Amino acid sequence: MSVSETIQNEFKSKIQGEVLFQESMARHSTIQVGGPVDIWIEPKDENDCKVAQELAQLHDLSFMTVGRGSNLVVRDGGIRGVVVHVGDAFQTVTIHEQKNDTYIIDVGAGMMMKQLLSWTADQALTGIEGLEGVPGTVGGAVAMNAGTPHGAIGDAVVSVTWLEKAKLVTRQAEKLEFAYRKAKIPRAATVLSVRIKLEKSDGAAVLGKLQELRRYRQSKQPLQQPSMGSVFKNPDKTNTAGKLIEEAGLKGVRVGKAQISPQHANWIVNLGGATANDVEVLIRLAKDTVKEKTGYILEPEVKIIGEHS
Repeated sequence: MSVSETIQNEFKSKIQGEVLFQESMARHSTIQVGGPVDIWIEPKDENDCKVAQELAQLHDLSFMTVGRGSNLVVRDGGIRGVVVHVGDAFQTVTIHEQKNDTYIIDVGAGMMMKQLLSWTADQALTGIEGLEGVPGTVGGAVAMNAGTPHGAIGDAVVSVTWLEKAKLVTRQAEKLEFAYRKAKIPRAATVLSVRIKLEKSDGAAVLGKLQELRRYRQSKQPLQQPSMGSVFKNPDKTNTAGKLIEEAGLKGVRVGKAQISPQHANWIVNLGGATANDVEVLIRLAKDTVKEKTGYILEPEVKIIGEHS
């Protein structure tokens, strides 16, 4: 183990939330693969996040924050250092300001996108229905400007608050440079909350739109199997990654217990017992084959991190 017992005890004694050692990342990834992380932290509050960053800096340990792990492949050798999971303690939503039909809401980074969309439907607020189907947490979504063909979360963001090197930072949307699947948020930051702008609408209309998009997803995507959602960014609107991978003849191809989904070629699914290496081999195969056959260079939407076993 690369973290001494003394350092382990320091994390345990100074953090109020849960601290685990050699925790399997397969338990914290939607595709259910990945080796162990040296130190896994589920903070109780903002101060826990601050202390975790301070201790990581003090002991020169790598540091990262994850939500639900829906956009992540952790290699089978796992992660050296500290991973903070912003989860249950940050599942909050409050109305910050209301002016006529405009509502500004503050959302905790740990809230699941699905939960937030249900709340907006209950409140008859419109503006983010296009995010139906985005997996994971609000914090994870904003860090990569997650979205669907119907819109991205950055379109509705007013500001984002995070911790960076144990210092609290708030940035307005215009400074975050939201673009396709990217935002100017430091990799070492722990996103705490997101301020979002919505408009009052008809609750039934909002719910109807969400249900319509949900039915469409269920007909097109392998939602019943462990996956990461879309693996690659779309090169353009005409030549989507799924279309290019399918035309390359890779739909349904398996490596070990991982498979390029027969239902949607830009999804890789875990058939049960897949390794991160199985998944990574399929990602490389799709990228290399599409480049060879079409000239397009597919850029992964998912992040591949950690060490090989």
